[in-house]
Amino acid sequence: MPLRRPLVLAGLLVALILGYALRSQFSQSELPFGQPIQPPKPLPLSGKNSAGNRTEERTCDGIPLPCIPDPPKSPQPGAVWTPSDDGPNGITRVTQNASLLLSSKRFADLDALIERYNTLQYRLDDGRFKLSVVGLFFEQSLGANGDSIDSELESWVKANPKSAGAAIATATAWGNAAWRARGNGTANTVSSEGWKLLHERLQRALAVLRESESYASSNPLWYTEYMQVNLGLEVPLSEQLALYERGTKAFPDFFPLHMQMMVALLPQWHGSYKAEAAFIDLAYARSPPAVRAEIYTRLWWRANQLTDLDVDIFRDMGASWPRMKEGFESLMKTYPNSRWNRSNFAAFACDAGDVSTYVRLRAELGEKIYSNAFPPNASIDVCDARAAGKRT
Repeated sequence: MPLRRPLVLAGLLVALILGYALRSQFSQSELPFGQPIQPPKPLPLSGKNSAGNRTEERTCDGIPLPCIPDPPKSPQPGAVWTPSDDGPNGITRVTQNASLLLSSKRFADLDALIERYNTLQYRLDDGRFKLSVVGLFFEQSLGANGDSIDSELESWVKANPKSAGAAIATATAWGNAAWRARGNGTANTVSSEGWKLLHERLQRALAVLRESESYASSNPLWYTEYMQVNLGLEVPLSEQLALYERGTKAFPDFFPLHMQMMVALLPQWHGSYKAEAAFIDLAYARSPPAVRAEIYTRLWWRANQLTDLDVDIFRDMGASWPRMKEGFESLMKTYPNSRWNRSNFAAFACDAGDVSTYVRLRAELGEKIYSNAFPPNASIDVCDARAAGKRT
């Protein structure tokens, strides 16, 4: 990541964040964009799919066969593993369906799937938005070669010139190609050619986002991708906050917008842990009371993923385990079928030293626990040993 500017003082960052919290709205003159387009009204969950066939409506989140079908609604009792839309399994199914539709040039079905997900009614069993998983597919799959981006996506754009998904995918591909050209080294190791390609390709991504604003900003992925591009172009934090505010005003329930804003506040992007904690408290305070505890937990969960293994969110960043625990308990009530949430709850309980909670969750999960919910430096075996050593 580029670290070429002087570090911004933590106090200034916190002041900027809290300053935006006091502003209820932004006038158009304060934003580098037009007014936000309102998200589409929820699509009916029954009716004809793109093939005009009612019987296949719910087979693969509304797209016609062939596709990877929805998991069974009544899994086999007692099975250690069954197909599900929970955790990594759900991510795999959504990404594979998106990949299948793109590779087979079923662009009408892909646009229909993205529009369905854009209603934000479709979630994984753990509560994450399936729309975000489509964005993850774009990030992981597109832009391997900057020279092939246009040919890779031009058929989709031609099939639907006003496709929000195609525009977001194209911008994401250019962003991916930009960072691949730069490389993974620190700023002082990047070649002049790497910097040049980074900025040229990010400008291509920015142009796509600006040109598609009239129709693509009705999708929250347009905002998260715009924020990612802004990071690479090192726009002022005030502009990032303005874009974040605009996105959350249009999509107040789409918590990945909070998570993307958090990236700009990391120390490696001239931020600080103090600014990160202040932002999480702000997002918590501005969330509806019914989901505040869950938002607090999700954002600190994400903060933990964004930091190095030697950083402890409780010791070094000010996260509150009692508040995170409350959020996990709420997530378990809201999404009772998620072993992914429960497994991560156990992992955080281990990290926080809450032995009784870890032991309870470990017993509930048994062999159905997700081992990849645990970090490399605190595996299930390590947590089991810790719990056994502290039991009385």
